[in-house]
Amino acid sequence: MKYFLIWMSIIVNNIIFAQYNLETCTTDIATDVPFFFQKYFHCVKARMSTSGDYVNLYFNGKPPYNTWYYDGGENDITYNAPGTPACPPGPPSGDCYFQVPNDIVEVDYVISIPVNPVAIDGILKGQNSVDGIFNASDANEYPLGTIGAALNGVNIYNPVAAGDDLIEDEMYGFDLYSGHPDFGGAYHYHSTSQGPLEVLKYKIPNHVTQTTPGSTEIELYGISCDGIVIMGCTELDKSLPDFSLLDAQHGHVHDLIDESGAVLLENRYHTHICYTSFTGDDNTGNGYEDHEFNPESAYYISTNTDPNKNACEASTAPYEADAPITTGCTNSSACNYNTSATVDDASCILATGCDSCSGATDGSGTLVDGDGTIGNCEILSLFNGLIPEEFSIHSIYPNPFNPITNITYGIPEYTNVQIIVYDLSGKQVETLMNGFQTPGYHSVNWNADNLPSGVYLIRMDSEDFTQTQKVVLVQ
Repeated sequence: MKYFLIWMSIIVNNIIFAQYNLETCTTDIATDVPFFFQKYFHCVKARMSTSGDYVNLYFNGKPPYNTWYYDGGENDITYNAPGTPACPPGPPSGDCYFQVPNDIVEVDYVISIPVNPVAIDGILKGQNSVDGIFNASDANEYPLGTIGAALNGVNIYNPVAAGDDLIEDEMYGFDLYSGHPDFGGAYHYHSTSQGPLEVLKYKIPNHVTQTTPGSTEIELYGISCDGIVIMGCTELDKSLPDFSLLDAQHGHVHDLIDESGAVLLENRYHTHICYTSFTGDDNTGNGYEDHEFNPESAYYISTNTDPNKNACEASTAPYEADAPITTGCTNSSACNYNTSATVDDASCILATGCDSCSGATDGSGTLVDGDGTIGNCEILSLFNGLIPEEFSIHSIYPNPFNPITNITYGIPEYTNVQIIVYDLSGKQVETLMNGFQTPGYHSVNWNADNLPSGVYLIRMDSEDFTQTQKVVLVQ
């Protein structure tokens, strides 16, 4: 009986203290939310507001990795900060680090981010707006506390410490991810962290392989309440910014274009945090001291309801209520795809292997037995759960066919995929797939019962990848 109780205790503890990470955190982003959030954010909930003017971004501030600021559980690790072991606990001295005497407390936050933000004064920020000291009388100065969300659902705080303290004095309490809890236990970042970069590696592994700030292919950390995008040493398309042209917050305005050439945000002000040492020097030649921390001043008019204060902060309720949601299948390749659904309800019926859709794939289709070839089922089942290393049309089977064939293809990252059928004259016959899909092997059937016999071309397009294969229809 004693061993049974010990065994039960172990099970209960494992259930209660399950590892909280990028695999187990909950991500719930509606399909009508701008693709910028769908592509980059994780461990958050995102909804459009009733008017469609705001993205309501919900998060709990818990870091999805190990830190000594967790009080027990699978994410808790032993305090092991860099510095000199001889340094005693207490205020920092030289290279000494110390553990903040608080544990992480989960708190529910929401920030309402304008979809098309309007600049407060229409000009870039000057030195007088970024002085490193909190000034509550400045309507554009972010308040102390949460002013944004990182990609992984962690709080982004005002870059200054409490009161008039410089953040350089507070950095000695940072953990290995450059974060720590405040006096109430709210975990947060003031500066760069590899945490959001791990989200990029998790979601777009074909483009991001490094997670060290300053050396990552794409560096993006999060977004402020008013719509300022917080970046690192790169733009979203992997290019390097011209640091000499940045303002006092090391920011500038232009379209944010991703590595595939897609415009994700138009004419958007964003800042670049690209320094690993704390210095007052102007190493970029833009006329201002190096900017090591998140933006201090709002650039856009925010959702704060105080008419005397533009700077925004997190709240317990959105500025404008969430728009009504429609649940259903949001996978455009499923038989029961619902074009009006904004939140997936896990009801998707996919035609894979030997199965095919009967009827249009707009919610009215049903799953029926397809060509019945056992080999086709076995081919697909071999790749379930695997992520390919490159884009490819893996197989088209049967070929020749009458009238249904199955196209199996692999994609190594979350991206937009098009599967289009052409005849030999180059005329587009049918679009089998056109939408964003997760990494892995996918399958789509083509029913050509309304077409004449002949040779057709199956073309797969994704970013800068294109592949075409011939199929023969025998009626």
